[in-house]
Amino acid sequence: RARQAYESLQSKYSAGDKSAAFLDVLGGVQVLLNYELEQLRARRDLMAGAARLERIMGGPWRPEQSEPEQKTVPADDEDTPLPTE
Repeated sequence: RARQAYESLQSKYSAGDKSAAFLDVLGGVQVLLNYELEQLRARRDLMAGAARLERIMGGPWRPEQSEPEQKTVPADDEDTPLPTE
């Protein structure tokens, strides 16, 4: 949305529309750049967290390791024993 707002302001300013002042266009650029900066910071934080997790685990993290085994529990018959490992 920030990009769309900026592009809209830029188009109006380029077309000579009096409703879009130069300072409005600069404000749109600032909002867009701040948004992109926040995206990059979030990506950095995610990668730092993943690296920390790998360091704690002692090796690379693989998605197939993240899902715990699920045991099935009978819904209708409470007397049925669960399988043992």
